[in-house]
Amino acid sequence: MSIGNNIALKRKNNAWTQKDLAALIHVSDKTISSWENERTYPDIGSLILLSDILELSLDELIKEDLIMVKKMDKDLKEGQKWKKWKWLVISTSVLILGFILLNVAWVLRTNHRQSEIDNYSWETEEVELPELLSNVAGYYVKSGQLYVYLSSYQTKYSTPYLDFDIAPRGVTVSDGQKKSLVIKEPDKIIFYNGEGSYINLDNDLDPLKGESSTTEMTKSELEKFYTTYQEDITLFYEAGIQVYSDLN
Repeated sequence: MSIGNNIALKRKNNAWTQKDLAALIHVSDKTISSWENERTYPDIGSLILLSDILELSLDELIKEDLIMVKKMDKDLKEGQKWKKWKWLVISTSVLILGFILLNVAWVLRTNHRQSEIDNYSWETEEVELPELLSNVAGYYVKSGQLYVYLSSYQTKYSTPYLDFDIAPRGVTVSDGQKKSLVIKEPDKIIFYNGEGSYINLDNDLDPLKGESSTTEMTKSELEKFYTTYQEDITLFYEAGIQVYSDLN
């Protein structure tokens, strides 16, 4: 017996109208009529409901209806096919969205970092800088007789694509003549006397090591150099550390 006949027979045995059965399955009475006349067939979800309501197993409901069996087989295959495509579409969409968000985050970050430089209170008065400072590109401030300028930094145009690693902005303090102090990181500070010698200092301005004419200083030479320039080191550091802190 075909599925249409099964539905009609069981409905009539229960003294239900097509409208009564339709209400139980949450479809229209026209849909019930279409099933019984086999113009259309129930989907899998409706079949399961019909099986329960009519008290027929799925096997009893459809086993003699070859057209229905083929339709179910086709629906199952299409459902499985869609399931595979669905996850592929979802996975691809997630990857694309993640890539877009990553790019947006990187652009916002680089723009913010650039604005920190652009909006800092650099000197705006047009003055002739000492020849030693001719390449500071306008990013400098005056502190007494000292010049504090950015000596290492990345613009948003020079930041490597999708690089979120924040490189510290190095600051150099110069007297415009020969002496200078470079703050690369809080504990990486170098003082140059402009005569071929320099020393490395920690964040407490304690000397670590030094070189004079490419030869490493002895301990006594290091102590003598530090004593000689200690006042300059402190003065230069105090001028530069504020700018360094503001920009890092």
